[in-house]
Amino acid sequence: MLLSFVALALLLPHEGNNWILRLGLMFLLLLHELGYLFVLRLKGIPARGPFFSPLLGAFGVRSRPSRGDDVAGGALAGPVC
Repeated sequence: MLLSFVALALLLPHEGNNWILRLGLMFLLLLHELGYLFVLRLKGIPARGPFFSPLLGAFGVRSRPSRGDDVAGGALAGPVC
């Protein structure tokens, strides 16, 4: 997460103390990924993460759900949070 924050700090324009924007973006990305993990674990699907990749975002590791509603619930959880 720290590497992703530094990459954003280098890419976004430097306009005074704009570190709050970078920190806010990382917090929103973390909250988004935690939404996925929360719903997957609530449904009993093993999941780990989030793992941050600089300049690419974040991802979580999960096993493949077998039911369609588990797939849909997991997929919609991140954007809703």
